[in-house]
Amino acid sequence: MQFERNGHNDIDNPTEVQLLKGLEDLGNHYDDFAILAIDNMTYLQVANGDEDGFILEYQNGSLAEHYIAENTDIPEEDILRAFVSYLKGDNAWKEAFEWEKMEM
Repeated sequence: MQFERNGHNDIDNPTEVQLLKGLEDLGNHYDDFAILAIDNMTYLQVANGDEDGFILEYQNGSLAEHYIAENTDIPEEDILRAFVSYLKGDNAWKEAFEWEKMEM
């Protein structure tokens, strides 16, 4: 798995501690985003959203399987939980949100 955050060094096979450290100050910069990827086509992604919250998206293997959380104002603590869940390989992140398929 690879963790990427704009303006920071990428981390291969991050630990939970590295992941949470990498997500510090999320949203404090214009066009801020972070991606936790299994590969180039399978990942969880967060970006600045409405107000003080965030937008969460995931892709599952192809552009035809790209989804966005219906809530575009997700609190930071929910984003952190989602990223840790994704890192651990469980589905709690997916079940915590309502998803809408995006046409890419």
